[in-house]
Amino acid sequence: MKLKTLFLSLFLTTLQIAHSQTEENKYALGLTLGKTVYEGDYGGNGIFDFGHVDPGIPQGYLSGGLSFSTYLTSSFDFGMLGNYGYYGRWNSTDYNFLCMKFDLTAYGHFKFDNGYFLSSDSKISPFLSFGLGIASYGKKPTNNPLTPPRANINGTDLIIPLGFGLKFKISENVAIQYQYIYNFSNSDIHDQHMTKDPFISNANDAWGEHLLSLVFSFGKLRDKDKDGVADKFDLCPDTPLGVEVDARGCPVDRDQDGVPDYRDKCPSTPPGVKVDANGCPLDSDKDGVPDYRDKCPDTPVGIAVDGDGCPFDSDKDGVPDYLDKCPNTPYGVKVNASGCP
Repeated sequence: MKLKTLFLSLFLTTLQIAHSQTEENKYALGLTLGKTVYEGDYGGNGIFDFGHVDPGIPQGYLSGGLSFSTYLTSSFDFGMLGNYGYYGRWNSTDYNFLCMKFDLTAYGHFKFDNGYFLSSDSKISPFLSFGLGIASYGKKPTNNPLTPPRANINGTDLIIPLGFGLKFKISENVAIQYQYIYNFSNSDIHDQHMTKDPFISNANDAWGEHLLSLVFSFGKLRDKDKDGVADKFDLCPDTPLGVEVDARGCPVDRDQDGVPDYRDKCPSTPPGVKVDANGCPLDSDKDGVPDYRDKCPDTPVGIAVDGDGCPFDSDKDGVPDYLDKCPNTPYGVKVNASGCP
């Protein structure tokens, strides 16, 4: 009991840490149907040999379970798996046992759809499983005389599960998963093999589990830049914090000049006007009148201009003041290139 309490405390603490570190990642809940395959002193069935089941249990040594996992990285998941069901072996009327078994494991999955081996968008996800767990035992819930009575249900065992599996994604949130797990145990008492029979091996109790699961994913999608648009839909995933974005996750650019509003010093530029890096219309001659309104776009630098960007011509003789040597010519008098009559 102390071992079980210690393990559960350690596991829950680890799970809490993992949760806080991946708060924005996805979680998954799995409903599992399993089949236990005993390996031990009475011999083993082999991974895919479903024979040697108790004739009093026609459905075989089935189990049911629940799993919970959380995403850590593109390559690793962390979770817990609990299974409850029959555990035993019917080898003959002399070599057999049956009891109920509950096992709880903390596990890690190494996923191959991590972008290195397979695409992260792959519908098929192979994985390897490894972990640490406990197993406890109880009396079989039946009085069927055909069921073997011998089983030692004392003690809680430490188990090391290793396995492999395959997940098939039906949709974004639903998948079907198969995995095989082989559980190594630190105990050799539950099958009641108390003698040194030369025809039976002296091996610790162990079992394989075939697990078929329906897995439901849930949780908040990752949003690295905190703009409210999940990374998988975000076309601008590195937007600065607090910047207003559109439905695609890109900074708003109301005047459509290519410079987002948060950097645009001229946020009301008319459509189609060329702008500089600050989002302001170009002003090639630096006269303060943008090119798209400048009727004299080549005015020398420093020359005063009117609202149209053209140099002043006080006497209206057609020669701008900065070139006019006779700036007070009466109105209407013909002048030469220097602005003189």
